Amino acid sequence: MTKTRKLHVLFTLLLYLLVAPSLSRAQSQQDFQAWLTEFRKSALGAGISKETLDITLPKVQF
Repeated sequence: MTKTRKLHVLFTLLLYLLVAPSLSRAQSQQDFQAWLTEFRKSALGAGISKETLDITLPKVQF
């Protein structure tokens, strides 16, 4: 497994750990999508690259 692939897997796992507790706050798919949009903005602001988010966020589900 390449270093880039390992980083993507690690980020996906970390993202899951961040997302899982917050899911209980989402009452509907629409609420989840709004939350996910805000999460993306926060992640970009924290320095996570757009490319990494484009790879990992589509895999996050309600």
